[in-house]
Amino acid sequence: MNQQVKLIFFSSFARHKIIKWWCQTFLVCIPVVVCGFRDDQGIVSRLVDYPCARLPQVGSNYWLPNVCMNFLEAFLNFAKATVQDEDVLYRFWWDPNSSEVHVVKPRHQDTNLVLPQWYKDEIFAS
Repeated sequence: MNQQVKLIFFSSFARHKIIKWWCQTFLVCIPVVVCGFRDDQGIVSRLVDYPCARLPQVGSNYWLPNVCMNFLEAFLNFAKATVQDEDVLYRFWWDPNSSEVHVVKPRHQDTNLVLPQWYKDEIFAS
């Protein structure tokens, strides 16, 4: 792999993969992510351990952990203020072009698609 291709791969990897791994592991305190790199035939040719505490350093040119956490806090506050009814589905999506989170209550409300009744009965049994 030539140097320019390696640089393009790394920037995409650091910008898109590393941030997702960090977001998924940080709050639940997973210490290490194991990444398998595939060759052109799709065979994993090497494994690399990435300590989760170092992921922000790997992606530092592309994203910042405090920005991620601020977005999460703002989203959770927005969701808490928005969700008023129990057993109602809400659909949230983020439009990065307008920097806004949107929400709708779909007309078709089938809450069993999210939590089946048997599960709710078991969890909320007194």
